[in-house]
Amino acid sequence: MSEEYFKYFIVQVNAWSLWFDQFFDSFEYMITWLQNYRVENAVDLSRTVHNIRTTSATTIQEKRKTVDEILKIIKPFKNLRRLCHLFNRSTPFQIVIKGTMEDGVDSKKYIQDMKRLQPNNTFTVDTKSTVVKQVPIKDRQNVYWSVVSEILQCDLQISYQRLGSFDQEEILYEGKDIPVNKSVLHGEFETQNAGTLLIKIINSGKASRTIWFQIKQNSLSKCHLFDGIFDLYYKKKCSEDDQAISEELLSEILDQKVFHFIDRLLEGNVSLQQMTELKNVFRNKNISVQEEVKKLFINQSVGKNISIQELETATGDKKIEQVCDMLQGYQYYSHINVIIDCIKKFDIIPKERHCDMFEQLKQLNNNESCTIKEISNAYKLFKEKCKHQHLQLIKATVECSIVVQKMKEFDLYSLHGQRRFQALRDHLTTSFQLQEKNNMILNSLIVTHSLCEPFVSEANTFEEFLDHLAQMPTFEENSLDHIRVVNDNIQIVSMWLSAEETTIFDNALVTMEHLYKTGVVHIRLRRLLDEKSDLEIDYSNNKNQDTTMNCANSNREDEQEANNNQDDTDEEYDDDDDNEEEFFKDNVKYTLTKTDIDDHKRQLTFCQVDLQEDMIDKKILLDEQLKLFKLIDEIFSLFIKLEMIGHPNYQLRDRHFKIYPRNNKIETILLNVRNDQDKYKAQLLNVVQSRRKKFDEVFQTLKIDYDTWADGRKKWEKKSQLLKLFSNRQVMIMIILLTTTTTENQVKLQFINKWYSLKDTNNRNSNESIFNLSVHFLANYLRSLRMNDTDIDEEKIISLYKKYEIPQGASVDTYLGQLYHFLQELFPDEREPPKNRTTIESHQYIISLNPAGQTSKLFETVFDIETWCTLLNLFYDQLPSSNQIIWCMKTTEDDIKLFYSRIRTFCNLTFVVMDVDRMHPRLRELLLHEQETLTQRRKPHGTVYYFSRELTSSRRGLRLFPVATAGRDVNRIKSNLVKLFEKAKCPQPKIEIICGKAEMGESSLFSSQVKSESFFNGFESSQVKSRALSSRVESSQNIFVNFLYSRYYYQERKNKFLMKRLFY
Repeated sequence: MSEEYFKYFIVQVNAWSLWFDQFFDSFEYMITWLQNYRVENAVDLSRTVHNIRTTSATTIQEKRKTVDEILKIIKPFKNLRRLCHLFNRSTPFQIVIKGTMEDGVDSKKYIQDMKRLQPNNTFTVDTKSTVVKQVPIKDRQNVYWSVVSEILQCDLQISYQRLGSFDQEEILYEGKDIPVNKSVLHGEFETQNAGTLLIKIINSGKASRTIWFQIKQNSLSKCHLFDGIFDLYYKKKCSEDDQAISEELLSEILDQKVFHFIDRLLEGNVSLQQMTELKNVFRNKNISVQEEVKKLFINQSVGKNISIQELETATGDKKIEQVCDMLQGYQYYSHINVIIDCIKKFDIIPKERHCDMFEQLKQLNNNESCTIKEISNAYKLFKEKCKHQHLQLIKATVECSIVVQKMKEFDLYSLHGQRRFQALRDHLTTSFQLQEKNNMILNSLIVTHSLCEPFVSEANTFEEFLDHLAQMPTFEENSLDHIRVVNDNIQIVSMWLSAEETTIFDNALVTMEHLYKTGVVHIRLRRLLDEKSDLEIDYSNNKNQDTTMNCANSNREDEQEANNNQDDTDEEYDDDDDNEEEFFKDNVKYTLTKTDIDDHKRQLTFCQVDLQEDMIDKKILLDEQLKLFKLIDEIFSLFIKLEMIGHPNYQLRDRHFKIYPRNNKIETILLNVRNDQDKYKAQLLNVVQSRRKKFDEVFQTLKIDYDTWADGRKKWEKKSQLLKLFSNRQVMIMIILLTTTTTENQVKLQFINKWYSLKDTNNRNSNESIFNLSVHFLANYLRSLRMNDTDIDEEKIISLYKKYEIPQGASVDTYLGQLYHFLQELFPDEREPPKNRTTIESHQYIISLNPAGQTSKLFETVFDIETWCTLLNLFYDQLPSSNQIIWCMKTTEDDIKLFYSRIRTFCNLTFVVMDVDRMHPRLRELLLHEQETLTQRRKPHGTVYYFSRELTSSRRGLRLFPVATAGRDVNRIKSNLVKLFEKAKCPQPKIEIICGKAEMGESSLFSSQVKSESFFNGFESSQVKSRALSSRVESSQNIFVNFLYSRYYYQERKNKFLMKRLFY
């Protein structure tokens, strides 16, 4: 081959590669659209195209093959040009506004607004350094960006990197010494493809720069009319099941139905009755009729080969205007019921002033026989005054009518009301600077206040109401979301507005009193089901019932005075009081999450400084509530510790503790103490302190339970070393599985139901299924030990299971004792696990990981493939067990102590410490203390390997472990792993991979497979799957073998695959 021919060949290959990329740009979205409508082979084709776009190693031959498949699937579409035009794929990227300095915008005011509205949109660039801020951008977006610096000018570059572009960037702005400290730099662009906006700041000065930025993303305009018409005919033609359809059928729907209807619509030859099914499209979408009609006209001209220039003539413009006029009339027609409802609901126009036109509109709304041409004149006034955004605003206010009613109730638009609202806004802005949730609600309230004014102001005529709408400042469609936020949090907003004189801490003080009157603490433990355990506090308030409550309490006070002390002593926190529930049932309820509780405590701490001396009652409540909340935190922490240490009685528990007294006498005392502080101060203090003492009793009970379980575990571990090989969670799950299977044992039923659909837990067959599954789980746990010469026979386990079944609600000794005897009889010789080493070295080694920047970028994992190979190579000729590895990132104090107890007990085993660099500082200090203690130990212990980037061999007791090249050979390690599986007689789990974008339904697919009835049918057929399941509950196979051999879900995010290990 000559050199000249080779150069020509390279040029041709590059040209073809460029053409293929442009082809994929044009048709990628269309293939995705076909996939959404279940066209045959579109799913696989869409995935292939995406992989090509995100992988640089794709060959020209593979691209050519994919192009052929795309051409095959789009061949039946006769109106392909019209369809592609509607998808707007002709321009993948377009700069609308190149980066410019925004005149008339003060950078200081911009920064103040950003601190209030988007406090997280900032970063600092240290001196002599460069920082690149990455902001993910979705596909098909119009993006507005702006950047400003607090003090000094700087060098910067703004660019956009498309997903899969492989370091190719679109430069949006670039310059040196840009005065972004004086003016706001801003720009705008449109992109069809997802990617990343890069803000690169180069600080070559001697002072750091604090940068603030704002990114607004709005989806590119869609042709809602086309989507609505297509969905209408698609649903008529295709069933709602998951059966795929052919491209020929979809082409028939488009060519014979959809485009034919659109052509008639543009001529105005469609009756209102025929438009009925499209009414929701006009009513539920924020449609700009002018843009929609222009798109459809241009699209029609594309199908008829009419040039855009011909369409833009006077005749063409007039025709577009006529159709716009007709469809705008229909748009208002579709909203007329909502508009009438709005006027009636908010009393905007007095009934006696309803004009004739208003009555005509009501009559016309009932007439569906006329065409859209005929209704145009009737809605002329609408078209002159209103835009499509106003229709969506009307619809949003009707849906959230309580928001407008609150604005009316608190008179926020009078002169006095506006001043009061401004004062409220300023005070709460200062108060909520460190509170994300409250700050978000406040920002929404400020926007909502400006949007609701036309619905609060009274209008004499319908035309005047439309004038009020027309005079509103321009607003975006997403501004309506603020009304919905206020509606969802209307109780909190009402509390803010109801305070007559608002200070920056009024909200905290009001909440404080309500907590003492109606507060209930809820603790929910859910870690057994791999869910988050949480703490919440509920309280309620209803101003209209305050008098009722006071009277009721006063009437009851005399009857209960003699028994108050007895009531307080005998109170049971988990029981509900029916009388109190009757009083609280109509109250407005509020919920404080863990974050809200922390915010409330912070505000109370600030309040201590600002409280006046004569506010004795608030001082008492505040001091005691801070002490109470500290105690509640300690109680919740103990619940979590009991849950994680594996106490069976603290799994899937819901506990509820009342903050208010049983007879709720605090309300009366608060009223009395404000009138006579000296007389009732001691009584108030006694009541709130008694509540704190009750919580202290709960704390002491939990502490005793924790110590009893920890001591019991140590006691039985001394009798059986096998117990040390199981984690706290594993011991807890084995005990739960050994407990009696009854309908009352909800913990066991919920745990089993997590993996297997139990349609009828009372059915005998279901109980048998639970029993069989319990045995199967236990077998997997015990096989993970791989005892020498010990066969884990399920028949033997069943026999021992029935012998050592644990009654529900047993004592600690019974729980651990029954498990001990079960293991002793199953393993009578109490042999140690197989030895990894023939000699005892008692060494501790450090294995240095590759620097963070050198790890593989293909997978978003903590360690690269070489590290995993090194890890597997450490265990010589045995499959490692999960008890030989500790994953520090999610470990606890008890897990660390148990792990080092194993190291000291099993001297012939190899142990590995992973994730050292990512663990909590306090736990890391504990782990390093254990490492130091092991160094000072004179007795032998197991060999330990620490994987870390930060630890060094200079630390006492650590030696650098040299890793041979053979120990990082992927093929060699994989081959050896297969042999170890065969040697251990363990079947290799099958690999199942699902590719696709995040949140495409992988979890749902897995859950449906796991819970299917065939999942557990027979051990042989389900052995692989059951082993994968056992990994989920920390059993059988070692944790990290799943890296090569278990199920993984690959989620496509940005230009990477995010690999997530599904099982613990």
